[in-house]
Amino acid sequence: MSPNGAKLLVFPDPQARLRRIRILFYVFDTASVSFITVTNAALDQPITGVFGASDTQAFILNCAGECGTTTGGAPNPPSVVPVD
Repeated sequence: MSPNGAKLLVFPDPQARLRRIRILFYVFDTASVSFITVTNAALDQPITGVFGASDTQAFILNCAGECGTTTGGAPNPPSVVPVD
């Protein structure tokens, strides 16, 4: 949940093994009661995240190779990706 309660980060089930979940997560806007899809090429199976000091930036933890994803045959390391 964001600092002022206006946004909530929502992540797909990593066990679903759907190709599309590797690069996306959702933000639920509590004011409009709607979901916003967030995609970013730097994401690799995002599993959780936290907001910074505002509702405008979150830090997303990628599961990556720990969840079995690879790029070019080698497992990717877990990472943190800032997303505005």
